[in-house]
Amino acid sequence: MVSPVEIKPNEDFSASYEIRKTVFVEEQNIPIENEMDGLDSECFHIVLYEDAAPIGSGRLYIHDDIARLGRVAVLKDKRGKGYASVICNALIDIARREGAKVATLDSQAYVASLYEKMGFIRDGDEFLEEGILHIKMNMQLI
Repeated sequence: MVSPVEIKPNEDFSASYEIRKTVFVEEQNIPIENEMDGLDSECFHIVLYEDAAPIGSGRLYIHDDIARLGRVAVLKDKRGKGYASVICNALIDIARREGAKVATLDSQAYVASLYEKMGFIRDGDEFLEEGILHIKMNMQLI
């Protein structure tokens, strides 16, 4: 069984960091200095646990009434089981609780359909970030 755990701003997000380091830095070759952008202490994080082991994470940065989901990652051997959706739904629940009106994210293009199934809509053309195709996506929360 999996369970999402919320980490509030200024709380210890080291479990999330380790998952992101594995997925983004080691697997996708994103430079660590680009992955760690200095916003983490201001963000809500979700760490998804299977039993006692962290297997996925994501973060939420809220500014004014806009909630920005990002850094959604699931360990390679746990992918394809719907865990990214569990993480995103937990982040969206936080965004609504905190009064955000819109959720936005920059999806890696190859997983954009995951976010479309959740209600996100593509906004604009694909673009390169860290050498990976992305697409901006939005969802109305209220």
